[in-house]
Amino acid sequence: MQDIGTQYPEDDKTDPTGFLKRARLHQSRFRAEVLDLTYDSYGNYLTKEDGESGNNFYKGFGIFEAIKKYRKYNKPLYSNMLRSEHNAIYTLPTDKFRQMWRNQLLGESILLADSDKFRYFTSLTLFPKGNLHFIKTGKEYFDLLENNDNKFMPLTYEDFFAACIKHCPNDNYNELLGYLTTRYIVTNNVK
Repeated sequence: MQDIGTQYPEDDKTDPTGFLKRARLHQSRFRAEVLDLTYDSYGNYLTKEDGESGNNFYKGFGIFEAIKKYRKYNKPLYSNMLRSEHNAIYTLPTDKFRQMWRNQLLGESILLADSDKFRYFTSLTLFPKGNLHFIKTGKEYFDLLENNDNKFMPLTYEDFFAACIKHCPNDNYNELLGYLTTRYIVTNNVK
């Protein structure tokens, strides 16, 4: 098993609820205990080599191959296990909507570029139920959209996984759900 690694010392200032600190530690443990990989600058960062090898993505269903098609290596996406990428192009009413807006722009751009393959797009913003920031921000972003028409949906991992388990077609999907539960359900256990 690998070392859990250094934790970012400013998490309590960034998020007084303590969720960010718990989430970072959870991802650091996942990297060390499940992936058995070394860390980069902080425990939740994969090395560049491990990021470029797709270790920040589930191994099945061609997920990493699809990501590589549209996005070249960048550290926040490929190596930060928290996936805290904040590179929006447009100015929004506040900075807190950037991640959701960026995700929606990516989906809409895929629709435009590959309209012969894709007809619909819904941006699901998935987050653990303890993430109070996304509960509030998701509702505010949803209300900001003039015509949502099922283009954006904030959803907790717990609710999403429950729906997936209910409609799971086979063991390949059960394996994926096990991976996702282990990786993304953050406990209150901070040591």
